[in-house]
Amino acid sequence: MGSSLALNKDSTFYLETCAIKEYGKWKTTGRKLYLICDTMFYKIDSLNYKPEYVKYLKQKNAVDTFTIRGNKLIRFFKEQKMIERLKKVE
Repeated sequence: MGSSLALNKDSTFYLETCAIKEYGKWKTTGRKLYLICDTMFYKIDSLNYKPEYVKYLKQKNAVDTFTIRGNKLIRFFKEQKMIERLKKVE
């Protein structure tokens, strides 16, 4: 899907997809990973000011929940299962 997720040791994260960039805090409990959004914006800056696109940006403290299975993160997004394979980057 062309996305990358960096989980930093200080419990901050950076998520980048083909369209957006997101920053925030992360935490885990058991086999769940929670990404708590602090800032999210479109890479194409003009979209950040158009109401028809702004409505899709997450609000501060919005939470994405993933299930951790081995080297995969699994989440359901609008009733669609998404699986991301993880690669450790040093």
